[in-house]
Amino acid sequence: MILTSREKFPPGKTTAEELFRARWRELSDQDPPNTEVVVCGFADSGKLPVHDRWWLSDTAGLRPGASLGGLGSRESRINEVDPSELAADRAMIEDYSKRRVRKSADGKSIQYSTFNL
Repeated sequence: MILTSREKFPPGKTTAEELFRARWRELSDQDPPNTEVVVCGFADSGKLPVHDRWWLSDTAGLRPGASLGGLGSRESRINEVDPSELAADRAMIEDYSKRRVRKSADGKSIQYSTFNL
């Protein structure tokens, strides 16, 4: 599952799904793995309500200190998610991926779209 910002996919001729599929075809001639993509953001700006980044599994996780595009171009660290924080991190991400959060703490509306690769 990928949770990403609506901000990176402004309304236009090309949808987030089309962009993901095109990028996958650039990287591989294989079919993509079964992946749900959740595009989420505030209604006014498209910004994702979550700033941090995680790579999480059922039993462990990593927290990169930069975006994937920033890795290697600036100094950053990749830290292991503390096991005591893993369940809370997964639950928070699941709240967004399952579209349970409809408004931010300050009342901003959150919009979602989803698709499967």
